[in-house]
Amino acid sequence: MHVPDRNLLAVLIRQIRGEYLEMPGLRLTAAQGRRLWGLEAPACIEALDSLVASGFLRRTEAGQYVRLTDGAIAAPPLRMAQASPSPTRTSRKAS
Repeated sequence: MHVPDRNLLAVLIRQIRGEYLEMPGLRLTAAQGRRLWGLEAPACIEALDSLVASGFLRRTEAGQYVRLTDGAIAAPPLRMAQASPSPTRTSRKAS
């Protein structure tokens, strides 16, 4: 089993991350990813698993790799912060 060197792996990870960012909702199995990116199985799986370990992707029960932020996981709604009243200031007149 040939595993890519660290520099090649970093390039593959950036490429795959870019594909997922450009195509929201992308769902690929490792086999589909290999065909799409023209990779050997070990290189593709190592890159995908690295993206899973970093929290960018997750692997579904069906074996598809999906973005962690796509789909059912939602962030809580943002709320405006309330400003506290500032103490009253007395103005000084120039003498």
